[in-house]
Amino acid sequence: MRACTYSPELSETKLAQGKGNGGSAGRYELLDMMRALAAVWVMLYHYHWRTIGEGHDGSWYEKILGHGYWGVAIFFVLSGYCIMASANKARGERRGVLHFIIRRMLRIMPPFWLSLVLIGVIPGLLYGLDWMTGNGAGMNYGIWQKFANMGTVTWVKQLTLTSGIGSGNYMTFQAFPLNEVCWSLAIELQFYVITGIALLFGRKYKWVMAGVFVIGLLSVVPSAWLERGLGCMRSADWLIEGTFLPYWSMFFMGVITFEMVRRGVYLKQMRAAYAADKQGVILLSSAAVMTYGAALWVTRVNTNVAIAFMTSMLLWGAYGVRLNLGRMNVVKAAMRHVLLFLGKASYAIYIVHMVVINLAIQLAMLLYPEKGIEQFVLSSLLGLMMCVGFYYLCERPFAKMASGWNRKKEASSTQKETVASIGKIDDAIERIAA
Repeated sequence: MRACTYSPELSETKLAQGKGNGGSAGRYELLDMMRALAAVWVMLYHYHWRTIGEGHDGSWYEKILGHGYWGVAIFFVLSGYCIMASANKARGERRGVLHFIIRRMLRIMPPFWLSLVLIGVIPGLLYGLDWMTGNGAGMNYGIWQKFANMGTVTWVKQLTLTSGIGSGNYMTFQAFPLNEVCWSLAIELQFYVITGIALLFGRKYKWVMAGVFVIGLLSVVPSAWLERGLGCMRSADWLIEGTFLPYWSMFFMGVITFEMVRRGVYLKQMRAAYAADKQGVILLSSAAVMTYGAALWVTRVNTNVAIAFMTSMLLWGAYGVRLNLGRMNVVKAAMRHVLLFLGKASYAIYIVHMVVINLAIQLAMLLYPEKGIEQFVLSSLLGLMMCVGFYYLCERPFAKMASGWNRKKEASSTQKETVASIGKIDDAIERIAA
């Protein structure tokens, strides 16, 4: 090969609308649609490579599919944006860091663990199809052997998404042999943890995030070194192996974009925003200029950072012109609903599409035995259907559980605040009576 990213923070995108929790639907639907496009792009990239083959990039659509790995950079930016929206809400509601982390884990880890179970089930289905059709020649059924050869420590690292750290693998995805696309999920998990730690500092949260900015700014340097493959970086690989550092600049573009949207810092509204909060606008604008300036420098050697930069600019520009996705004709409205649905299922699409790829291709081979565009289209549709099924069965229940747990906590907090207020009123009445 991420994201991309993917990040399963879809339910948080309603928070990422600027000030408060309200706003037009179009201002968060854009995030969902971009998430859907990024997930499908990554998926089609892998399926195109398996069914048509590398090097067949003569047509315009094959050139686009051949760069599907850019979807990971898009995911990183969207994750930075949405996680900051969630953290901002947690601070506003005075939620503890434990509450913040538990919600993240409920959304991320159970579906990931269930995807590992599915990895063990798929070979059995492949054996059955191979026995019935004989079309499974060349398919890799060695996953059970991988399961058997993995020791306890290796399993713990795989289950906690920490396999990449200090693994000795220059390419992080090699540390996740069961499902290589999970390397980016491991990177995102680290960003969630760092954000949660920042929340521990309470009122000093902004200073901690300022430190995050400095690290994010500096992280574009190892990004450039990684892309160039300079020998000086290889001697210090242990500092960054499997960590967020080479990718944090992409996350931080999402962080900066959220802060600009939240504060209303747009080109047209810059003067009004400056009058309302001079210090904030100056600091934020300086951070943005330095971050994007460094990103543009890295762009010379790192196309992923360039894609992240364009994604953040698209978000900022769309919000600045008050993008309205509600006024559409029938065809565009249908496409909108499809993208919004795929946005909800994007986490499942991302982590499962490589799990079911062999099964989808073998089913497609029943109609189209030879590699080609027909096999690619059919296997992609079948794979997408399987991912959607995983979303309904394995991801959606935990998403609802996380939302229900959050509502329960909110109700409990509201009840405590009400009791405290009543207690204060009673004390005041007693003092007056005395």
